[in-house]
Amino acid sequence: MHALMDLHTHTLASVHAYSTLTENAREAKKNGLEILGVSDHGYGMPHTTLSAYWGNLSVIPPYLEGVRILRGIEMNICDMQGSLFEEKLIGKTDYIIASLHGNIFDFGETRATDFTSVYVKAMERYPEINILGHPDDARYPIDYEVLVKACKEHNVAMEVNCSSLDVSGFRLNAEENQRLYLPLCEKYEVPIIVNSDAHMSTGVGDFSLAETLLDELDFPEELIINTSWDKLESLLGFAI
Repeated sequence: MHALMDLHTHTLASVHAYSTLTENAREAKKNGLEILGVSDHGYGMPHTTLSAYWGNLSVIPPYLEGVRILRGIEMNICDMQGSLFEEKLIGKTDYIIASLHGNIFDFGETRATDFTSVYVKAMERYPEINILGHPDDARYPIDYEVLVKACKEHNVAMEVNCSSLDVSGFRLNAEENQRLYLPLCEKYEVPIIVNSDAHMSTGVGDFSLAETLLDELDFPEELIINTSWDKLESLLGFAI
């Protein structure tokens, strides 16, 4: 896979990340990337970005260190109805990664054992969602065939999250789950996007773990968004 982009990265603004946007851009350039998406956590996650951060995105230049910069957000799916905590920010960024984080999610009176409908409802409610972030954590079980079909219907990319594949990561059975949904993405011709989920500049554009997995599964490159500006423009719905 000749990757041209990394759209899931974090900066100091996320607080639990450790690099600046400029440092991330320099690392992206060093690793041969042409597009870098900054996707700091929405303010629904405790102790991350402030609301003011999202009102000042216009100061981010379109190119930094020679790399095209896209201004994204990792929004928080926050309840069983698929609500996005930061829905007021829809339309304020170039793209939306919708993710589930347990420390903000309202599980309701009875803890759910199937989160498929949560993701599906989110895509139905918010057609602006572009990517499902790390849908690989076994703490939030999913019927992947149903989810992949819904992604196909709503033009949403399934993420292959490299942070999830790291042995030091905290997500449960992530590789096993990626091995489940990647063949389904191939079967139903649903595009995937490989992202680092870097919280430090040194991780930007490091796709080695995902590349090993994709090679083993012989996953078709035509379904990997990272390899083409055109594929990304088709996903986002505008010219970059």
